[in-house]
Amino acid sequence: MDESSSAVRSLLDIAFYLRHVAAPGDLLMVDEPELNLHPENQRKIARLFARLVNIGIKVFITTHSDYIINELNTLIMLNQGGARLNALAEREHYGQSELLVPEKVRVYIAEKNLIKLDGAQRKWNRGQEFR
Repeated sequence: MDESSSAVRSLLDIAFYLRHVAAPGDLLMVDEPELNLHPENQRKIARLFARLVNIGIKVFITTHSDYIINELNTLIMLNQGGARLNALAEREHYGQSELLVPEKVRVYIAEKNLIKLDGAQRKWNRGQEFR
C-alpha cells in the first residue's frame, strides 16, 4: 500500500466497506472524496454515491468539488425524464440506478457569519440548508 497512489489509498476504505460491510440503512460519511481524483473520477464517485442512496444507504459528504456537485445536479435533472433527457441519459450511459429524486438530497453550505445576540453577545452562525 505504501507504493500505491494517494487516490487508491483514499478509495480503499470505501471499497472495503462496500464489499464487506455495507447494508441498507447505513450512514456513509466521506470527507472530501474528490481529493487526489481526476475530474472524470470525481464524477464517477458522485454516480457511485447516487447508487448507494438509491439502495438505501445514506451518504454524507463534505466537498469543495464543483464536479461532484454538478454531477449530482445532473443526476437529479435526468431523473425528470422526457424524451430529450432520456436520450441524453442513454447517450451518456447513465443508468436508472444512478438517477436521483430531489427529496433524497440535501445540501448544506457552511460559512462563518458573525451575528449579534441581545446587542452585546456575539455568536458564530455556521451553515444554512438549501433544498
